[in-house]
Amino acid sequence: MRREFTLIELLVVIAIIAVLASMLLPALTKAQIAARRVKCVGNQKQLALALMTYVDDYNGFFPPLKVVSGGDPLYRYKRELITGGYLRSGGRTITNDIQTDTICQCPENLTMVDYYMRTQGYTQTNAINAAQKFGTYSTNTQYAHHDPSNYFGPLFITALKFPAKCAMTADGIGGAHHLQGINIMAFDHGGICNATFFDGHAESLRRSDVPVGLSKNLVFFTGR
Repeated sequence: MRREFTLIELLVVIAIIAVLASMLLPALTKAQIAARRVKCVGNQKQLALALMTYVDDYNGFFPPLKVVSGGDPLYRYKRELITGGYLRSGGRTITNDIQTDTICQCPENLTMVDYYMRTQGYTQTNAINAAQKFGTYSTNTQYAHHDPSNYFGPLFITALKFPAKCAMTADGIGGAHHLQGINIMAFDHGGICNATFFDGHAESLRRSDVPVGLSKNLVFFTGR
């Protein structure tokens, strides 16, 4: 004879499922954060590869920081990489602007959107548009201090004495902002900020790994 579950038994089963779910959800959340961090590292490694390919093609010179090839001068070299075909546009943004390459956009992207909404008064749509247009990775500008007479000129790779210690890009408050200090960096990946360096490698950094002080005096930002 078929026996039906009692209400008490059903409630017990539901309670057990709820307990198991509560135990699994934190692990799933951590796995998702880790997956996005790995994706971000991959993005920045591709960005570093594009930059180093440019260096090879231009006899050891990094692109000039003040980009003037096609359009208004812009203080970021991702524009130069797109202009030269080293990166490609990701299509159109949420408000139909030209989107930067999708590898320039971190899948976590919390700090940049929050920054534009909280401090710049952007709507969420406009904040997302800025992330798609400029990318979420802040790019280094301190390396340009090599020549006071030509602040934004191209940099020969040997001018960086310690390229493996000098950050090139990092998770930050956006591609329109220069990587000039820890306050620009974003530690969105469970307290970790991903960064690439001028020798092409990438690292996952905690706040304690980043030197604090005047960026123009720190090898992490200047390479010297």
